[in-house]
Amino acid sequence: MSTAASILGAALILTASLLFGRGFVAYVKRRAEDYRAVTDFLELMRSEIAERLATPAELAARSGDGVLAEIGFLGRVAAGASLGDAFRECSSGLSLSAADTELLQSYFDGFGVGSVEGELGRLDAALSELSASERAVREDAPSRIKLAVTLSVLFALGTVILLL
Repeated sequence: MSTAASILGAALILTASLLFGRGFVAYVKRRAEDYRAVTDFLELMRSEIAERLATPAELAARSGDGVLAEIGFLGRVAAGASLGDAFRECSSGLSLSAADTELLQSYFDGFGVGSVEGELGRLDAALSELSASERAVREDAPSRIKLAVTLSVLFALGTVILLL
């Protein structure tokens, strides 16, 4: 193998390793943002339902821009889709755990069935679980980011050393 080919291979592997680390860092940050956006929406629902029984379309209009608007959830709700249907169509755009996605889907599917007190109780339970998940993701993010960067740099350097 020629020296030029070794250097080119090492450069490509170095680049790929660093891009992988950068992509993982972006994923971790996006995941934390997604949890925050969903938690904010549930908190808005909580305050609006408690105060005046807002409709899902009104909630979507008050939510503004952000992650939930980017994935199309708020637009579908504003257009008249149920919370459950809109979340089912858009949840793949969020970086939530499968358990949290299922929890939200269950809550949104049952939204509006029963009394206001029952609705607030179910919402509080979902919000409590999701807030705990959000805290865990946010607390874990710095160590995951540090690990991803360290591993990608070490892998890149190790590979370059082996190839040269």
